[in-house]
Amino acid sequence: MNTSDSDKGRRIRRIFVRGSVVVATALVIGSGVAAAAPVSSTINGCVGLSGLLRIVNPGTACGPLEKPLQWNAEGVPGPAGPQGPAGPAGPTGPAGPQGDTGAQGPAGPAGPQGPQGVPGSSGITGYEHVFLSVPIPNGGFRTGTLECPAGKRVLSGGGVLNSSFLTLQESHGFDFDVAGVHHSGWLIDVQNGTGGDRTFSVFAICATLS
Repeated sequence: MNTSDSDKGRRIRRIFVRGSVVVATALVIGSGVAAAAPVSSTINGCVGLSGLLRIVNPGTACGPLEKPLQWNAEGVPGPAGPQGPAGPAGPTGPAGPQGDTGAQGPAGPAGPQGPQGVPGSSGITGYEHVFLSVPIPNGGFRTGTLECPAGKRVLSGGGVLNSSFLTLQESHGFDFDVAGVHHSGWLIDVQNGTGGDRTFSVFAICATLS
């Protein structure tokens, strides 16, 4: 290597070192400006012949011996990271207020038929209309008593007076047991005036009750 080549190498090294310092300084300054308050997504600068970089505002022209330089204040967004694991379940919140009553729902299907009920009583059977004729003397008082056939009970009754001289004093049914014997029927009390000997009738409607 001759003296000329040696000098040229030293000059290149000085320029390289100087340029490295300038670039490093510019990067520090540029990052500081970008982090402090970037006015736009692009940073503008001017680079001189010595490699010195200065930051300028957008629209500012560089000097006649400088070259303009631009770079992004923010890099391109990186890809989304993987989804993190689900966090633990939070505590149960308080119960909400009672909601409004909903609309009436449709009628449900008919249920199955229920079991057969126990047989009811047969009710009233064997209706029978019975009569009794009772004589009453002139001016006398008589009680006409008519009992239903055995095993039947009185449902209703009354009396028939065939003269205006006869006066009905009382009329009612009876139904009771005496010494284990059941009595059921109708009775009336009648008073005869002065119209002579007369007769009246007692009737009762009887039936079997089960």
